Amino acid sequence: MNRKIPKAIEAVGASPDSAAVSVVLQFLAERGQLMTPDQCAAFLQIEVGTLYVMKHQRRIPYRKVGHLLRFDLAEIIEWTKQKSEKL
Repeated sequence: MNRKIPKAIEAVGASPDSAAVSVVLQFLAERGQLMTPDQCAAFLQIEVGTLYVMKHQRRIPYRKVGHLLRFDLAEIIEWTKQKSEKL
């Protein structure tokens, strides 16, 4: 996943909420896809700085791979579902 994904979704005429996007995200989640902070911020449609603040406050699930910060796509999807249920 990268910053070009939203543009690619628009290019094929799909909305970010479409079933096709959900299928692709589920496929990637099942493969244990780890995202960089830039990729995760793009996925969540937030600024990278906001993501780091959320990580520092332990408001978002994350992993350390050596000294690298990574976000598990499946965990982030589940986290967003939990957050939307509380609203």
